Amino acid sequence: MKKRMTAFVLALALLFLTCPVGAAGVQDTVDSVGETRPIHSVTVLFDANGGSGSMNSLTVTDAAPVRLPQNAFTRKSFTFLGWNTQADGSGTAYADQANARPLAEAASYGQTVTLYAQWSINPPKIKKLRSEEHTSELQSQPLISY
Repeated sequence: MKKRMTAFVLALALLFLTCPVGAAGVQDTVDSVGETRPIHSVTVLFDANGGSGSMNSLTVTDAAPVRLPQNAFTRKSFTFLGWNTQADGSGTAYADQANARPLAEAASYGQTVTLYAQWSINPPKIKKLRSEEHTSELQSQPLISY
């Protein structure tokens, strides 16, 4: 009986000693094959990058699927194309309302990531004149507007 109790206590102790605990007391997730990995959490900020408006920040973890919010920024004479981790578009691109989980997987725990709105200028609207009687209109109004 004493040997069984000792074996049980050792097995129980071994079980508790091998349970991983992540940063700030957050327990790691367990993959289907029994491997553990840390939970990453990042804060995502949104920058209008020349546009106007405001958007709330977003906290993302790699433990649960989260989508980026729909763009709320506007920019006169421009069309919104998506997001990028660099203002000039040279970083990692994300579509509007894309899965945000890769942001958490790629970042360090507690990091803040800024996504910059990417814009494309709209083509100009060209006015067409129908006859010579509109010559005065040609002189008073621009032919190209944005």
